[in-house]
Amino acid sequence: GIQIEYVPLSKLMEWPGNPKEHDLEGLGESFERFGFVEPIIFDERSKKIVAGHGRREKLLAWKESGHPPPERIVVRGKEWLVPVLRGVSFRNTHEAEAYLLGSNQLVIKGGYNATALAAMLSRHVDDAAGIGWKPDEIDELVSKAAKAAQGAYDDATAPEEFRDYDEGQRKTHACPKCGFAVVCTE
Repeated sequence: GIQIEYVPLSKLMEWPGNPKEHDLEGLGESFERFGFVEPIIFDERSKKIVAGHGRREKLLAWKESGHPPPERIVVRGKEWLVPVLRGVSFRNTHEAEAYLLGSNQLVIKGGYNATALAAMLSRHVDDAAGIGWKPDEIDELVSKAAKAAQGAYDDATAPEEFRDYDEGQRKTHACPKCGFAVVCTE
């Protein structure tokens, strides 16, 4: 069955040719703030990891530089022990590699609901370390979501039918912090 096991960091071999790039600085901020939370996923058949390459890379860099390990990493002698999801065995190399690709790409493709994202990010603008967005990026996303929720258009790009006031026109007013919207007809 599937279980979490502490494995020496030095024994975790990466998948050859993994194409995913990583925000190592952001991962470091996340480790500083939250500790090590997501286990690395190990394929028992190939004896290589299929998810967690960036986390592994950042841990190795910290260990080599003498940086202390993040919370939830166990130190025994000179070895760092890392939580790893064990018990996963793919049918063959092709399937393991397909999982590696899918576990990264499906998260990226899912995207975000802009209004809900802006609302949640607005609550974290003052403590954005380790969440993947910088405060200026959060401000920009919140501003864009508020403008979209309000139906705000720049006169230079607004369609002709929206340039003049029409009594039947609907206007949406939205809170830039929580995304709550009210539609009014004026």
